[in-house]
Amino acid sequence: LDSCKDILALFEHKGSVLFSIEGKKEVVKYYDENDEERTYPMVVLIDSRTASSAEALAISLKENYGAILVGNTSYGKGTVQKTSSLSDDTMIKYTYAKWYSPLGNSIDGKGITPGVEVNLTMKYALNPTDNNDDQLKKAIDILSKN
Repeated sequence: LDSCKDILALFEHKGSVLFSIEGKKEVVKYYDENDEERTYPMVVLIDSRTASSAEALAISLKENYGAILVGNTSYGKGTVQKTSSLSDDTMIKYTYAKWYSPLGNSIDGKGITPGVEVNLTMKYALNPTDNNDDQLKKAIDILSKN
């Protein structure tokens, strides 16, 4: 989530809640502390493989910055995980917290539904190029009208 905070700080308003993390004992809110602000029209592409911190980025840009989400419902991983090494040279991965959007929404198990639903075609799956990327085309269309 550190990279997510760094990216959000480029666009959000100082003092905005970027996301919050709920552990066993408390909820910690993360705020934008950057003095810089940008005011660009923005479209974010998401799909079923958009997960975890990428979802935190997308929903924060939507809720705080007014970004339009285009594509398909995201994966829905609203948890924070850690890994720890064990004494026998194996590793354990465990969930220790949930994260929430700036408005307090959980996407865990649900994902984020885009404002503009656009499916990619089999043509794109077989040959992914900008020319047959309907999600990218829709994003450019939306931005060209702003």
